[in-house]
Amino acid sequence: MSNIIFGVKYWFKNKYMKYKLYNGFKNNKIILTNDKNRGVGKSTLLFELSRKYDMPIFVNTKAQEEYFNRHFKCKKVFLKYHLNDLRGRRFPNGILIDEGFDTKQIEELNHLGVNVRTGFYYNDKLM
Repeated sequence: MSNIIFGVKYWFKNKYMKYKLYNGFKNNKIILTNDKNRGVGKSTLLFELSRKYDMPIFVNTKAQEEYFNRHFKCKKVFLKYHLNDLRGRRFPNGILIDEGFDTKQIEELNHLGVNVRTGFYYNDKLM
């Protein structure tokens, strides 16, 4: 019984995240997440959006980069500590960000001329 309830709960959370992500993509907004949003398929949704619109995904850690490479065979993943390597690079469709970026780093990306279309971040004021 609990598996059925959990599965339905997961399905609704995933649909809600998908709606928020695509709405964020349409409006160039980044989605705030918290601990309640763990394990609902955010990275999978980012990968689907990345593949559909040919956009790279920026991640916070080497583990996240390996996760995208291992599970999705995603070759367009950048670590955030390589931001200085972005000078002169063009991303005509913009980029996506996975959790781990704070608002200052997002502003830095925008200052470098990189259009952050959407993604997920933790509220850095609460950390």
